[in-house]
Amino acid sequence: AVRDALGSFSSKISCELCDEAFKLVDDLVHSRKTVKVALEAAVELCERAILPHTRYWDVDAVCPGLINIYSVSIIEVFMTVGVAPTEFCQELHLCPANATARPSPKRALTTPPATVDSAAAGAIAEFQRAAAAAAATATASSTTAGSVAGAQRPVKTAHTPLAGGGVATGAVRTAPASGRATGACEGFRVLQLSDMHTDLKYEVGTQVDCGRLTCCRAEDGPGDAGQWGSLHCDLPAATLDHLLAHIAALSCPPDLITWTGDNPPHALDEQTPESQLEVTVALTRKLRAHFPHTPVFPCIGNHDAAVANLWAMWKPEYKLFADTFALEWAHWIGLEAAASLAAYGYYTALARDGLRIVALNTQYWYQENFYFVLNDPPNDPWHMYSWLNATLADARAANEQVILLGHVPPGDADAIPSGGNQYTAIVAPFARDGTVLMQLFGHTHDDQFEVMLSEDEPVGVVFIAPSVTTYFNRNPAWRMYNLRNDTAKAKPTHGGSSAASAATAPPRMALVDFDQYFMNVTEANLLGEPNWQMEYSAKSAYQLEDMTSASWYKLAKRFATGQKDDEELLLAYLDRMSALANPPKEKCDAVCRRGIVCEILSTSASELAKCAL
Repeated sequence: AVRDALGSFSSKISCELCDEAFKLVDDLVHSRKTVKVALEAAVELCERAILPHTRYWDVDAVCPGLINIYSVSIIEVFMTVGVAPTEFCQELHLCPANATARPSPKRALTTPPATVDSAAAGAIAEFQRAAAAAAATATASSTTAGSVAGAQRPVKTAHTPLAGGGVATGAVRTAPASGRATGACEGFRVLQLSDMHTDLKYEVGTQVDCGRLTCCRAEDGPGDAGQWGSLHCDLPAATLDHLLAHIAALSCPPDLITWTGDNPPHALDEQTPESQLEVTVALTRKLRAHFPHTPVFPCIGNHDAAVANLWAMWKPEYKLFADTFALEWAHWIGLEAAASLAAYGYYTALARDGLRIVALNTQYWYQENFYFVLNDPPNDPWHMYSWLNATLADARAANEQVILLGHVPPGDADAIPSGGNQYTAIVAPFARDGTVLMQLFGHTHDDQFEVMLSEDEPVGVVFIAPSVTTYFNRNPAWRMYNLRNDTAKAKPTHGGSSAASAATAPPRMALVDFDQYFMNVTEANLLGEPNWQMEYSAKSAYQLEDMTSASWYKLAKRFATGQKDDEELLLAYLDRMSALANPPKEKCDAVCRRGIVCEILSTSASELAKCAL
């Protein structure tokens, strides 16, 4: 998974490391450690968290920047919650919950954080100045090393860089023929673009393995960054332009576009509010230019604000992002939805008669958003869950179908358990009766799916689209969902709707397939031109009877058997996760199969944890 390289930071932080980190913060604010000692200890903890898990980063270059950018918010949240370090790590779901621990106080997100005494405030301010100075020194050192002519950092990878900017993982790979006949455009097509992570500073011919979080930039010195991208870097703007132009020129272009978040590059140690906003605004303008008459419905990803991964609507710096997104996207989603986005970070809008978009802000359940511990009410941040339930109920009453959009999937390990639990409890009844038509997410950079269960019966499918970015060891990918009028199903009436009103409602739609497309970036760099090709069509590739949750559930059960035909399907699924960028997996043993099936059959982290036992 992409987190093998980039890392879900929370997955790298053990309970022991978390406890040490917040004891360090506690010592700093209570003057038990000097700023110099505290900063040295913080760097050492950062290195311990990262170094065992990655072959690509130079911790001396990365850690000072991360500490500088994230320490402000981490200290603020810790001081506001006001509990002991071990309890705080339990709040963050990084340490096992203690059944005897007292409930932690919760502050409303609409109020500022608690104040600290002058001595603590002085220590915090001094630490932050020292961290900023250390980050500036590390950046200058890294830039100087990269800019020296011919200077190259050691390549921290087992792969062999190609002159074209790809990675030698075997022969250039192409997808097999899809077997689908082409013809006149039918039905309704929904495009999903996710995790575009476009680097506006990408430069061809620069260093691919520079040791920093984001490479392939001028300051990294000469190297092998390819014209159309590199498997260790984020996406060049030129590649995104080529992709959008290709889709816009299709004989059957999309009728609707969903954009499921994460737009800026992974430069977590260098980000600024200006650099983060610049990318999302640029991508918005690109989509508007290529699809002037096609509605686009975006949602917020964990990388889309500054500081990335964090989000608190009561803080002006995050409200600025929500306001800017609302302003930029209002021409697509409408003024009422834009007002909701600006106020809460989520919205709903009618895409066409009978079809509603509900765009969630999954930052409210993202584990690395430490501000979630301040949620008030604790289990309904900014009333998103109660709003979701009411919105789906209204859609059902109006005989509307709903496409749910989010970034972090509810069953992903990066989602706090309460988020996935509440999402599943709310959505399952509406997925069962067909009100929820599709659930589209991203974040993992992998091509995956989750089956939503209710009382052990499949009721819905969470589709997780692979990334447009190449980061990390991914081919750029995009997906087209194919919908048709569902004439076999009568239009239901709910909430007292009359038969007459049901008769005048638009026909209900059903998902009949999706087509997954990709571009082999290694091949494109060698040949000088991208070739966007179909990787597979879901029904034929996975031998599905239809696209219902029951069929996807049967597929998951087949993955578990270990029988030859079923294992071949599973290995193909694993191969497609990276859009064919990595060597094919030759075996998935019983432990491997159990892990994959647990991921698929869990739409909350608590379900995933129980399944994995």
